[in-house]
Amino acid sequence: MANLIVVSHSFKLAKETIHFAKEMSGNKELDYQIINASGLDENTFGTDSTKITASIIEATADSEAIIFHEIGSSILASEMAIDMLEDSLKNKVILAKLPLVESLFIALNVNNQNMRAVDLQTMLISEIKTLYGF
Repeated sequence: MANLIVVSHSFKLAKETIHFAKEMSGNKELDYQIINASGLDENTFGTDSTKITASIIEATADSEAIIFHEIGSSILASEMAIDMLEDSLKNKVILAKLPLVESLFIALNVNNQNMRAVDLQTMLISEIKTLYGF
């Protein structure tokens, strides 16, 4: 099972994206975390690699994690956050590098207790390719 981390410039956008993905997935009970590591705070746009690092540490305490992100500095801040981790944690987190809404929705539908983060990412890539025809 992989815990999911969402990184956006906007806390509210990420919150609604998480809500949308849960709603479209039938609001099923989840046996993994979805952590919103977005915005500088709930009202200020931006990204904070320290906040993302803390979310990664939380998410990888009992599992692996995959980070879903939108554009620009949400990717850069996530990469910086991974770089700040101890080596033992770096292998437990993956940066998705896929469309945020679609990949989060798919993840909520396929993630399960037996799935590792790398397996989830492989499945997401395959599904996104199928969805967009490439």
